[in-house]
Amino acid sequence: MTWQTKSLGYEIGVPIYVAMARLAHPTGGAGTAKACRRFRAMQIISNNAPGYVVEGADPGQVFGWQPYVQKDI
Repeated sequence: MTWQTKSLGYEIGVPIYVAMARLAHPTGGAGTAKACRRFRAMQIISNNAPGYVVEGADPGQVFGWQPYVQKDI
């Protein structure tokens, strides 16, 4: 049995998408990115996420983007 699938044309190791990183891991997005890298899961990050979340990513690691529209910008 395999959990591998494709999402938007990208190979994903497990059909799990991780968001709200600080709720999932004490180190926030960076710690969650390491776990997602290990299991080849897609991590959804917001436009408020700091750059260090993706800086340590492996080539081919898949991230989704969750934009927020804010009235004051």
